[in-house]
Amino acid sequence: MTDSMINHGQVQRFSRAPSLVSPAHAQELIAFASAPARSAEATDATEQTCAAFFGSNEHASGKPFIFAGGIAVIPVYGALLHRDPWCDRWATGYDYISSRVGAALGDDEVKGIIFDVNSYGGHVAGNFELCEMIREARGKKPMAAVVDSRVLSGGYSIASAVGKIYATPSADVGSIGVVMLHMSYEKMMQEWGVKPTFIYSGKHKVDGNPYEDLPEDVRKALQVSVERSYEKFVALVSTNRNMSAEAVRATEARVYDADEALAAGLIDAVMSPRAAYTAFLAEVGTASTQTKEVKKMTTENTEKKAENGAGDEAARLAAARNEGKAEGAQEGAKAAQERISAILSCEEAGKRSKLANHLAFNTQMSVDDAKKTLAASAEDKPETEATPGKGALADAMSGDEGKTAGVDGKDDGEKVSAADRIAAAHAKATGRTKK
Repeated sequence: MTDSMINHGQVQRFSRAPSLVSPAHAQELIAFASAPARSAEATDATEQTCAAFFGSNEHASGKPFIFAGGIAVIPVYGALLHRDPWCDRWATGYDYISSRVGAALGDDEVKGIIFDVNSYGGHVAGNFELCEMIREARGKKPMAAVVDSRVLSGGYSIASAVGKIYATPSADVGSIGVVMLHMSYEKMMQEWGVKPTFIYSGKHKVDGNPYEDLPEDVRKALQVSVERSYEKFVALVSTNRNMSAEAVRATEARVYDADEALAAGLIDAVMSPRAAYTAFLAEVGTASTQTKEVKKMTTENTEKKAENGAGDEAARLAAARNEGKAEGAQEGAKAAQERISAILSCEEAGKRSKLANHLAFNTQMSVDDAKKTLAASAEDKPETEATPGKGALADAMSGDEGKTAGVDGKDDGEKVSAADRIAAAHAKATGRTKK
């Protein structure tokens, strides 16, 4: 079976049953039908690309998901497919998403989960079940969906299950509806002099076949099926977003821009990708610190009470000390997040996002020194070709690649490590040199 035949079968499923897709993106489905076959190799390449943009070496982590700075990153790209374990620029399988979510929830090193969403929807089959799984995981670890730049139909149902939704200013949001397509070739085949004949048993065996016009009773039956899926979709969004069912229906499957979606209650914030990631890190840091300290305080207080009695003064003093430690840890986490935010949002970082990301997350450099280093560095070179899975969120968290011209004194064709680049830029900015 050829690559195109394999993908064509997945695409055909969108026309045979109710689907959670945005019809405006039908051309992308057509392109997907002729794309290379989905495979472990293609998924691996997509994950490596995504991991690099998040400043992570996916393979070095030894984990079955993208892992960067304590955060598991789960891509949700393109068409969303039932019973599919792969992810590439064209499509993402529900099995792929569920397996990564399960692995991230069971990994103690994972402090939070980001869903990097750029999807126009997918199959009804498997979608609602995946959404239920994700929603049930909300209280276990902080999660957020960062939309860059589409979260439509079946993609939106997944994002709503995650909980918090950040959308980039250019995002498209919504399309909360269900669609089914029937194509009739009856007249065309008549003109060709071709007459198909079905030999079958069971009145409804050939309902919805493409070789004859749709009878009214069959159309009504298919409409009932679509409405049934729509009601489930409405109920899901209503529960996940704490909205009334009437408010969800009132969207009438409209596609909103980011500001409109915020006003309608479909998302929680409109932020640049960099700001969204920083906000999520702050949330994760606070939640992690509070959880650890609460557990520690509870354990120590229980032990003290067991030894000395519930009213013992020593136990009260120990609790007060633990509370002070918790506050100190929270202040430390807050200061770290403020430093990261200051570096990423400074004027010097505007056209040097790759280096800014590296300085913020992979070094302990002060804000002032980071600004000087960035000011002395060359600006990022514009991308000449779109890269699968790449978006503004990915770019905001990309790792350093190549070299910085005019800083390291090397020829343009020679590769220079990120550490050497930073050291050279820092030396030029501050006048300090290695001895």
